[in-house]
Amino acid sequence: GTPKGKGVGIPGEGLKNVFSSSEVVSWYNGHPDYKDLEVDLSGSSAVVIGAGSVAMDIGRMLAIDPKELEATDTSDRALKRLHDSKLHDVYIAARRGAEHVAFTAPELRELPDLESVDVKINRQDIEDALLRAGESVEKHVKSNLDAMRAISLTPSKSGLRGLHFLFPLRP
Repeated sequence: GTPKGKGVGIPGEGLKNVFSSSEVVSWYNGHPDYKDLEVDLSGSSAVVIGAGSVAMDIGRMLAIDPKELEATDTSDRALKRLHDSKLHDVYIAARRGAEHVAFTAPELRELPDLESVDVKINRQDIEDALLRAGESVEKHVKSNLDAMRAISLTPSKSGLRGLHFLFPLRP
């Protein structure tokens, strides 16, 4: 989420089609320096590493039906690439537990309303996070965990693109 991308120190991060969040956001927002960024969306899945609002934005952009983006200021080049996308599953991979996310509760509460996306969070990940957070959990953390628990209890919408939240992972 920084203005200039930084590495995360994992093997393969220099491979083709691996980008920093700032590059991807600049690409779909039409920044002139990123108009020629070659984002290959021909695979069936994509992984976004992070647990903040920028990771959420990128995951949502990749997962939703591109028709929903046509009325936005998403760049024409990115829109075309998103329309041609073969993505079926987008994974937001957090390196820490759900109690540490920097998403906001309103962002999380809006996710199940996405018509074209089946949002998936493992309920056990949230239950474990609640245990780790303890009794005196901060209000915003509890609100986030409650929103994620509600998502984890939402029935699956079969046949749609999936937006999967994974906690805690080591890339």
